[in-house]
Amino acid sequence: MPGLLGILDTTKYETQADQELRASCIEVIGFILTSVKDQPEICKADSIVIANKLIETLVNGNLADSDPQITAITSCVSQIAVCLKDEFKQFLPTIIPALLKDAQRSIDFKVKAQDDPLGGDDGEQEKGVQTLALKVKGLEGNQEVSMNTNALEVKINAVQILKNLTRNLESSISDYVEPIAKVMIETLLTDPYA
Repeated sequence: MPGLLGILDTTKYETQADQELRASCIEVIGFILTSVKDQPEICKADSIVIANKLIETLVNGNLADSDPQITAITSCVSQIAVCLKDEFKQFLPTIIPALLKDAQRSIDFKVKAQDDPLGGDDGEQEKGVQTLALKVKGLEGNQEVSMNTNALEVKINAVQILKNLTRNLESSISDYVEPIAKVMIETLLTDPYA
């Protein structure tokens, strides 16, 4: 564990290779914590230190939607919650608002007439936005369908982590049931792309 924490402390997250190394390191930390979840005394001190680092990076690290650390961090935080149980409650005021914000992200889904029949794009496409040209019955010409798949992945992951936290923390998450339910019922159940 000290070696993995050393990698997180010394590796920047400016390049794609750095981000992937950090994400892999975070995943391994999560696997280690999961492997000793039945003996929480073994990992309690490390879990608290790791949770502080990861939640700080997730909330204040200005990570791009395409950064692989986002998925690794939120999964690891879920694994830490399994280890710490009620003691994870101290991190909820920071992590729950971030997860609720991610769960409400716009995936920027668009359907428009395709301007160039060859599928060329005059402007530079935003990172993470996937575009597909389709011939839609009843519509004249090819249509271009696009969405930000990175934002969609972050959104799906946030909902999964909220579900895992709710399952694993039981009554410790009771203060957050109302805001979580509000987002799920008022936003996601009515989201045409949910």
